[in-house]
Amino acid sequence: MIWEGIKQAKYPQKEGNTITAPAWGLSIFGFIVGVATGIAGLGGGFALVPGWIYLFGASVYITMGSSLLPHSN
Repeated sequence: MIWEGIKQAKYPQKEGNTITAPAWGLSIFGFIVGVATGIAGLGGGFALVPGWIYLFGASVYITMGSSLLPHSN
């Protein structure tokens, strides 16, 4: 992330209001992250957000909003 801050002037952040990745890819990624963080006893947001940004090309604003979405208990 430090490297991205340095080269931010050359490559502007992605903008948008959707994640254009295939649903099956997001589902598999979510399942793997859910199992791994569940076994470790951690919250999955710290792994999901960078994954959405770097693996699926989502914008930072969409990932932040999706991560902050309230969960039902």
